Amino acid sequence: MEFPQALRSLFSRNPDSLASVGKRVEELEIRLGQFISLVSLKDQLPPIPPKHLQIRVAGAYYPTFFQHGKDMFYDLEDFLKREGLSLFDFDSILDFGCGCGRFMIPMSFLLPPKKISGTDIDKEAIQWFKANYPCFNDLDVNGFTPPTKYADATFDFVFSVSIFTHLPEEMQHVWLKELSRIIKPGGCGIFTTHGENHFHHLNQAAREELMTKGFYYLMRDATDGLPEFYQTSFHTGEYVQREWSRYFDVLAIRKKGVGKSQDAVLVKKRIKADR
Repeated sequence: MEFPQALRSLFSRNPDSLASVGKRVEELEIRLGQFISLVSLKDQLPPIPPKHLQIRVAGAYYPTFFQHGKDMFYDLEDFLKREGLSLFDFDSILDFGCGCGRFMIPMSFLLPPKKISGTDIDKEAIQWFKANYPCFNDLDVNGFTPPTKYADATFDFVFSVSIFTHLPEEMQHVWLKELSRIIKPGGCGIFTTHGENHFHHLNQAAREELMTKGFYYLMRDATDGLPEFYQTSFHTGEYVQREWSRYFDVLAIRKKGVGKSQDAVLVKKRIKADR
């Protein structure tokens, strides 16, 4: 195979360059071999979700699928720490809308997986997840509407990334009520929304309705493998403060707080009976 002109020119000026590149490749091969041998001490490499399940969760197939999950973990942790809280202090955590584990798999390397449960409407994703990661406390398929199987006051902390960004308004309310039921009094949740960072995706009429009402539900083509109602929703901060306070105390809203894209809403379950 003939070298491209740029490489031929480089090596003609610096005969040692080829040897240097070869040495670097050798070092990378050794490092990769060490990584594989280290992981093999656990008998197997961590299973990777099938391509179509990753696309269903993230909308694309790309090498940083799990890195994004880890990054979002630290987004949540940073948000919680500003309120004197930490993911490391919770004993029972639920990922509502866990999919095939983009978030939970890297999370299990940072927290004891027996503290973590996940639920999702995607039966295929949960079946794959349960078969390949039995280390978690619980993985379950939930219906399109409540209830979940969980008892009242089960979890210290529930998080939901990119779920309320896709629900119609009434479905949003029934799920907020359900999550309030299964969170312990004094427990917390973080749920993400499409805030003003996403409003430019709407046309003028839709933006006017959004700013008047505080919520807008955009119907487009359905995502393959997900129900037709799973579309795109937009929230203003004022709407979240007004409507979500029916179920929780809304402690803070952090713009672009998760993935530098979606707004993060930190809520707390009231210790006294709900208003």
